[in-house]
Amino acid sequence: MANPVWLSHQRLAVLIGLAELPSPATASLLHDTITEAGIGGTADQVRTSLVWMSEQGLVTPAGKGWRLTNRGEDVAAGRASAPGVCRPSADTAAKVAAWLRGLGAEES
Repeated sequence: MANPVWLSHQRLAVLIGLAELPSPATASLLHDTITEAGIGGTADQVRTSLVWMSEQGLVTPAGKGWRLTNRGEDVAAGRASAPGVCRPSADTAAKVAAWLRGLGAEES
């Protein structure tokens, strides 16, 4: 079983990834993105987190991918909190968003 503190960081990274990646984003793309960002975990852990966050009202399935809900956007940006998801530090969300935008630029 995953460490609850690490899992809360992974969930935040997935939410931030969903906020920055084209929507809907697949679990596979989110797994690759957070692994590249240094968070890591297995693809199964990411899928399990997505299902759990869906039950919490933070994400919603969309075809073969996932989208943020309004509440999920607020949690990713640090405007709201959710049990089981770490709250971003003042600059964490901005740093991860800038990093993700950089990934998109490299692929262009």
